[in-house]
Amino acid sequence: MESIPTTGLMRPAGKERFLEKLREREEEARRLAAVKAEQKPVDTAEISSTASSGRPAVKEGPPEPPQAPEKKEWTVLCYIDGNNDLEPYATFSMLDLEKAGSSREVNVLAELGRISQDRLKEINAQLGRPYEPTGIDGDWAGVRRYEVKKDDPADPGAVRQINSPAVADMKDADMSNPATLSDFLVWGVKKYPAKHYLVVLMDHGGGWLGAFTDDASAGGHHIMTTPQISQAFKELEKQTGVKPDVVDMVACLMGSGEVAHQVKDSMKYLVASEEIGTTDSFEYSPNVEFLQKKVASGEEFTARDLARHLVTYYADRPSAFVTKSAIDLSKMGEVKDAIDGLARALIATDASPAAIKEAINKAQNFSRVYYLEFYSHFRDLYSVAEQLAKSDKIADPKVKEAAGMVMKSVKEAVIEKVSSPYSREEVLDVSQSPDGKEEITLMKVSRGKMEAEGISIYAPTDKKYTDDGATMGRYGALDLARETQWDEFLRKNTMES
Repeated sequence: MESIPTTGLMRPAGKERFLEKLREREEEARRLAAVKAEQKPVDTAEISSTASSGRPAVKEGPPEPPQAPEKKEWTVLCYIDGNNDLEPYATFSMLDLEKAGSSREVNVLAELGRISQDRLKEINAQLGRPYEPTGIDGDWAGVRRYEVKKDDPADPGAVRQINSPAVADMKDADMSNPATLSDFLVWGVKKYPAKHYLVVLMDHGGGWLGAFTDDASAGGHHIMTTPQISQAFKELEKQTGVKPDVVDMVACLMGSGEVAHQVKDSMKYLVASEEIGTTDSFEYSPNVEFLQKKVASGEEFTARDLARHLVTYYADRPSAFVTKSAIDLSKMGEVKDAIDGLARALIATDASPAAIKEAINKAQNFSRVYYLEFYSHFRDLYSVAEQLAKSDKIADPKVKEAAGMVMKSVKEAVIEKVSSPYSREEVLDVSQSPDGKEEITLMKVSRGKMEAEGISIYAPTDKKYTDDGATMGRYGALDLARETQWDEFLRKNTMES
């Protein structure tokens, strides 16, 4: 695992929303319990021997041979990484999943990591955040694996505790290790087979740098790199023959061309965000309930339909993600070829590096919800090509044609997208009123509307990034960099401008 300098980008948010949802569930449970108490007793003659004894009835004759697990329609595998500063929100997410639980047609499984409270205090102190433990299940630390069960809707006491059986205690497993992820996925597919699979990955993300961090050890901060994420899914396929139908990365900045190309052979649809998100996105039970209702209805419902829903769900939830897209990974070969064609045209053109840099800088970039300079060089791929195509300072027809091919390939690969308005607040100064009775905060508020087409790309225009051997070395290890001339173009253009 590689060390990175920051704890992560997913912004903690929505604590009050989570708590309000829990209060609503408790209130509804109390109402249902009262209704249940008023109902007439059930006729005992209607109760089976199994129910009345509380144990299965003993069958006569020799024991039956073990049965293969029943193959359901879908299995949902949720990898919830709270081995970092997001521990409270990861734990809230587990409680939220129990609102939906597993159903007759849909298995729901979870692997939950929780950092120790002492370590969480240290991290929050470093980040200048308050320490706010959840108290759930005694704030245990470690990694546990669950078969998620639906809470009794008439039991208010079930709402704020994890009631699902922990089928395995993974102790201090490193959730940034691809082996931890692949082990969970292989276990879920073998133990709970289904016709279709949805994998949900919740945690910090850093685009092509990777995602799923671990701060549990004193040894530092680690992240699962993009090649390692791909490795985990390749191991899943090697051991089970399964490629998940949909993978939803509930993490920041993972809707990138580099990520999509890296995993294109290991899953069918990738759902992710080009922009930074918040832990509001950790409320996932509505998506599970939507899937369960669709399957139970008997209506035709495909993996493509699910991928599109997981995007449109955020159309009115910009507090979670202001961008979200679903990518048909079978189209990423064409996207890669178009990127390579554009890079080669830009390397060969006689257009000035300054004109190319100006066009790229006009493209939609990210890290706008929460600004960090490095991530502001993640740009919408379609927008980069569009700005190059319409620049009046670039006359080269080969560049224009290649840019057009990039736009076409993105449109064909992205099957659904959402772009919402955003707002960013920055504290410029804090002072006291003359009488000392007021604290005055001077804020800068930036507002805009995302114009994102669903796939981002790393496009730095500052030489300090392309001169950074460590960063460009990591970038060069990606399949997209190795199979295209994109990184060669970046180095050439920043060097000459």
